[in-house]
Amino acid sequence: MRFIRLFLVLIGFVLMTTAVVAQTYPSRPIHLIVPYPPGQSIDIMGRLIADKLSVALGQPVIVENKAGAGGVIGVDAGAKAAPDGYTLIMISNGTLVIAPWLVEKIPFDPVKDVTPIANAASVAHVLVAAPDFPANNLAEFVAWAKAKPGGYYYASPGSGSTQHLTMEMLKTRTGINIVHVPYKASPQAQTDIVGGHVPVMFDSVPALMTQLSAGKLNQPLQACKT
Repeated sequence: MRFIRLFLVLIGFVLMTTAVVAQTYPSRPIHLIVPYPPGQSIDIMGRLIADKLSVALGQPVIVENKAGAGGVIGVDAGAKAAPDGYTLIMISNGTLVIAPWLVEKIPFDPVKDVTPIANAASVAHVLVAAPDFPANNLAEFVAWAKAKPGGYYYASPGSGSTQHLTMEMLKTRTGINIVHVPYKASPQAQTDIVGGHVPVMFDSVPALMTQLSAGKLNQPLQACKT
């Protein structure tokens, strides 16, 4: 996996004449659904985009977090919104590309029910560790994990997340056996990393900046674009 692509998605099939759209849109506030908890990278970027859109469009852009099921709940809510151009979603490829393969009965069609508007960002993931973690680079991390197969743990903001799958890909490529501990969101996982309850995790740079800047996490052991 090379990139986490964050898409700003317009929900519904909005086909109006150009003249009508130019005259009337937007005439009221726009809702931007972020299908993840506050504090995750997509939430951070969604709020930055909402501020800029509010200025550019002359209407408030209201951010609403609808988290759950790896983003499926929020996307489903947007897909069922009125097709009038007033509901947007800030979404990652995790929900559009990964979730349909992991969720048995996904309640929306990622091809038919949403229309991509723009690729908003490509976000790097880094492998970070607790402050007293014994390894200082990827090679040392792999050696550490191989010394006790199945005896260590790693955190992620949820099963099926790109952070989860990035570590699973690393496990496959290096032959390590480290046990997954899923959390509901990145902030909770980071708290346990800082506290030393779980030793390592992959996460996006925006979500980690506060902890890294404060020196509460071991410097990244490895960076990758996922």
